[in-house]
Parts: sequence; structure tokens; C-alpha cells
Amino acid sequence: MSVKVDKKGKITIPKNIRDLYGFTSGTELVAKYNMEYDDRE
Repeated sequence: MSVKVDKKGKITIPKNIRDLYGFTSGTELVAKYNMEYDDRE
């Protein structure tokens, strides 16, 4: 998976990965790891 984390700790999950795993956003995935998710590119 090409999940990107920038210097501020924001996480970017590519749309194709979200679609593949059925996520409408990264929130469901990231919530498991107790991290903030920012859906903006």
C-alpha cells in the first residue's frame, strides 16, 4: 500500500486503495491506529 504520511502526521491513502478495500475515506482504516486522518490531497 502506498500510504503517505507527511511531516505533520497527516495520512494520505490513494483513492484506488480506498476503493479496493471498500473505504469511503481513510477514517475507518486509520481509526484502528488512533491517528488523525486528513482526506484532503
